[in-house]
Amino acid sequence: MAEEQKKVKVLVLGEIAHADDKFNDLKKVATVLQIAEPRLTEQEHQDHKDGKIKGEELQKISRTRFLDEIKENEEEYRDVKIICRTFASVGITGRFDAELIPELKKAMPNLKFVCHNGAGYDQVDIPSCTKAAIEVSNVRDAVYDSTADLNMFLILGVLRNFNPGMTQLRTQTEGSKIFVEGIKLGHTPQGKTLGILGMGGIGKNLMKKARAFGMKVIYYNRSGAVKDEKHDKFLRSVTLDELYAQSDVLSINCPLNDNTRGMIGAKEFAKMKDGVYIVNTARGAIIKEAELVEALNSGKVRSVGLDVYENEPVVHQGLIQNPNVMLIPHMGTHTYESQKLMEEQWLGNAIKAATEGTLVSKVPDA
Repeated sequence: MAEEQKKVKVLVLGEIAHADDKFNDLKKVATVLQIAEPRLTEQEHQDHKDGKIKGEELQKISRTRFLDEIKENEEEYRDVKIICRTFASVGITGRFDAELIPELKKAMPNLKFVCHNGAGYDQVDIPSCTKAAIEVSNVRDAVYDSTADLNMFLILGVLRNFNPGMTQLRTQTEGSKIFVEGIKLGHTPQGKTLGILGMGGIGKNLMKKARAFGMKVIYYNRSGAVKDEKHDKFLRSVTLDELYAQSDVLSINCPLNDNTRGMIGAKEFAKMKDGVYIVNTARGAIIKEAELVEALNSGKVRSVGLDVYENEPVVHQGLIQNPNVMLIPHMGTHTYESQKLMEEQWLGNAIKAATEGTLVSKVPDA
């Protein structure tokens, strides 16, 4: 019992789907509490499915009950030092925002770490965590390959004009002999300039894949030049305006934060080549969707490939109705291998925090 009392206390929000062995490793070094599901009734779930309650309202209801549960069980939760949250646990607590963080800190005064299972961490308000002396971690290389794979798929799809062809094939009537007739010729990636906005791990991975297809790669990176490890030299970055002006294909690979939210709209489209192609596998809110639809309708933007959306799961009807838009429902890391590795790295951060008081992959600006 004395040994159990000495263990760091960890609160896990959400379910463990693939990394049971790693979860058991965490249990060996920490006392683990878990809240796996939103605090909602069956009727509230049904009302949400029927459109009677919006997702944001549902999150507020669950958040209130979650906080009540924490307060009612003060003795159990007071000593929690680490919170591990899944992406889906937003349904339990809502975003870890400026309203929630102080409440958590009040109920859990020893809270020092928030381990987030995701590469993007826009669900967590980093300044609020920093103010509360809470360090935040995310998962990184676990998502690089799978997201960059999808990124390259979308680049090829928009360049080659695959979506109109696939749509025409699936919607033809029985007995129709229409095959590829009427589909405009696409373009090959060889020799095209790919502009990468945000040269983090996914951007670097994408660069390698794009070069294999014969694309010229330029990039803009907030933190400056990045190193080409293979050739042991730094790659020259371009300015944002140069990126917009020179790219045949623009790929969005930067995180969503106060600086990048809505950073691409009509003003930026005007700086781009006529008929530019745009791909986004980062976060939808980086692009102003209504202005993107206008740019598509005018022909300024030839085609887009999207895995993320400004107000997902809601998708702008102007995107859905445009045959030149390739849409994927946020499947960048939707593989067994990626999900398992993400969970392992996520829980690995918690184990490191519990045993050594530090994180493996601390969010840079936390």
